[in-house]
Order: sequence, then C-alpha cells, then structure tokens
Amino acid sequence: MVVAPALQRFTTRYMPAEDRMRLAGELPGSQQVVLWLPQRLWLRLLPGLFNWLEHQVATLPAPEAVARVHQEVQQGFALAAARQSLLPEPPVVPSAGASEWLVDVLSVEQSSAHTRIVFQKGGNTNSCLPLAALHLSAHQLRQWLLIVHRLWQEAEWPAQVWPGWWADAGAADTVPGRVVH
Repeated sequence: MVVAPALQRFTTRYMPAEDRMRLAGELPGSQQVVLWLPQRLWLRLLPGLFNWLEHQVATLPAPEAVARVHQEVQQGFALAAARQSLLPEPPVVPSAGASEWLVDVLSVEQSSAHTRIVFQKGGNTNSCLPLAALHLSAHQLRQWLLIVHRLWQEAEWPAQVWPGWWADAGAADTVPGRVVH
C-alpha cells in the first residue's frame, strides 16, 4: 500500500481557463505537486467537511430550534476567529518540473481533532494512486474553506452547497487586497 505524502504548504487558486481549482503544493524533500480539482469533486467533498465542522463545536442540550441557532452562532464565532488569524504568505509557485495530476478520487478520514483528505489518481478505488494528503485541524480547515469560498464565488459555481451558517457569518468578506494561501 502506497502512503500519500503530506502537503507541507499549498496554494489554492481558481483557474478560469480550466474551470477548476488548482492546488499547488510542496511535499517533503522540496518536491512539488499540482493537483487539479474539478467542481464535481468539490461538490462531493464539501458536505462532509461541513458536517465534520458542525460536530467540532459543542452544543448545549436544548430544544431543536434553540440548538440550531446556538450551533450557527458558534460556527460564526469559529469562522470569524479563522478569518482573523489568516496571515499573508508567499504562494506556492509550481516549477516546470512539478508533477501535475487531475484528481479522480478523494478519500476523507476524520478523527475528533483532524480531517485528512487524500487526493488520488485512478478510476478504480482498488488501484488508486495516492498523490498527496492534506491534514487539517478544524481551525485550519475553516481558514482553507474561507479561501475556497472566495474562489468559488469567483468561479460562479452554485452556492447551494455552502451551509446557511457560512453565509450568516459573513464568510464571503475577506480582507480586501490581502492574499492568503
């Protein structure tokens, strides 16, 4: 079994000519990889990530309506904290020798503290080639999704996949003129 190397740093960009998002990442040993993610994969990935994030905040026992509002408020605070701690970094710029892959399969593993996304190549899950893995805490995942959301809007992809608490927290508002990766 081949283990996917963990991305050390990565930059996510929407590429209009491809109508895909590109993750340019650095692997251990200064290797670089470029992963292309079509909207079809994002539409499968995002609901599971949002569901995991929703379970990362504790909810108080209360009637369902009150618990739902409480959950949305907590998600809003967590999202605001993630937005505030996003720091500008130089982007990962793939070199001419970087491996480029169109990702066919995503594998998501989640624990109570982290989520791990494995990007794979291959149409058959029995013979998939793991390309790279992304290990994120809930805070890091929120930060990445803030970037993905901005790119999603730029791409004009369907907004229905984003939960109500995301819009309610003002997730679309990022600091103008600041590039984060």
